[in-house]
Amino acid sequence: MGNARVKYSVIIPTYNRKPLLAEALQSLQDALPDCSEVIVVNDGPAFEQPTHDLTKTLGAVTVKTKDGIGAAAARNIGADRAREQWL
Repeated sequence: MGNARVKYSVIIPTYNRKPLLAEALQSLQDALPDCSEVIVVNDGPAFEQPTHDLTKTLGAVTVKTKDGIGAAAARNIGADRAREQWL
């Protein structure tokens, strides 16, 4: 393996869970290696500006679905967007 660093794509499906989303994003920022990516798949109403700003500040990619497709389908959309080695 040598010096190769594992790269992760973390997918967070969410539906109207602003407080939990903020907590999850902060936790990920503290735990993930710098070379990883976070994909937030919003399956509910559009994010309010503070939530949108938070995801951007923390470097997360945000994807909006057609409301209410469900957590599994939202994860699949995130997986399609993922660019790193591991989901």
